[in-house]
Amino acid sequence: MNSVHPPGSFKSLLICNLKLQHRQGFTAAWAVISLFYILGLSFIPGNIKTVIIPLVLLSEPSTFAMIFTGAILLLERDERLLENLFITPMSIRAYMVSKALALSLPAAVSTTVITLVLRGPSLSLLIIPPAVILTTLVFGLYTFIPASASRDIMGLLGRIGLYGSPFALSILDYFGVFPGVHHYLLPSKGSLELMQAAAGTGETDGLTMILSLASICLWIVLIIPAAEKQFRKNLIHTGAIA
Repeated sequence: MNSVHPPGSFKSLLICNLKLQHRQGFTAAWAVISLFYILGLSFIPGNIKTVIIPLVLLSEPSTFAMIFTGAILLLERDERLLENLFITPMSIRAYMVSKALALSLPAAVSTTVITLVLRGPSLSLLIIPPAVILTTLVFGLYTFIPASASRDIMGLLGRIGLYGSPFALSILDYFGVFPGVHHYLLPSKGSLELMQAAAGTGETDGLTMILSLASICLWIVLIIPAAEKQFRKNLIHTGAIA
């Protein structure tokens, strides 16, 4: 299971996950969410909309990515698809990263469309794809920790709410509650800063961008081994997918 996957296999795995997510309706879900946000925000006054848009952009690669990642894991476990991990050279890390990365692509398209429709064309739109992909990787990979211990959708949602609650501190910081540079210790702070820049409502100076990207990338590096450890503990060592 820990053997290195052969050249080109990760690309094939990513394409397979994209197709699988499309068949399971997740692509359609992104489209519906985007339409809902666009229609809803179209009726909100401009000054309020300016404040809300960065939060909307953050919700897609964070909150929805967590829910979708957990739901996919539950579906694949119930359909016994995870047993393929034992009969292929695919590593657990490749499995997790491919799932998160596959979700990041429709999320990037969705957030770009939302911003384009609501804010108009701008060079700042170029910030969205890398920001969304990195953010989805963080929160998607992080979700494997609570999701691997969940056995049904209600348990999954409860654990996601619990594990995701610390990131709400970045939202409080956004509204001026408990502000401070220490919030860069959370990936949600860096992601929100990038979304503000993408929406044209935040800082785009070099230091802010560096802190934001560094925070997200550091979390990705830290989360991968932690998520793999919990995956092994909750699903493999317990025999849940054997």
